[in-house]
Amino acid sequence: QFKSSVLLLSIAYPVGVGISVVARAAFWCTPSSQQSCSLTFTRVDSIDAVRSSLGNTFHVDDSGILYVRIVQPPKGRTGNPGWQLLEEPTQPFTRDGITIPTLSWHDYLEITSDY
Repeated sequence: QFKSSVLLLSIAYPVGVGISVVARAAFWCTPSSQQSCSLTFTRVDSIDAVRSSLGNTFHVDDSGILYVRIVQPPKGRTGNPGWQLLEEPTQPFTRDGITIPTLSWHDYLEITSDY
């Protein structure tokens, strides 16, 4: 079961511009039958679909706003080999009911447009 909190990134683009979103793993990742190092996100029809996804989708509304769910990927890869979203990808720091996720180094989202 995944945590119920959802963080969305919203960026304004000109209406009609082509957008792609790709998750990229650390530069030392080597793709194989056991792990993937990049994943192109799927465009979906609503913000709700992005919100309820595993974090591998995006939506662009009629006014040109891009919506992407921000998740922390597994350390150094994007999946085994498909997209993978773990409950806790790395051991977080927790004290007195407050949890801070551990940083996943070198993984990033690449958002490109044809604008």
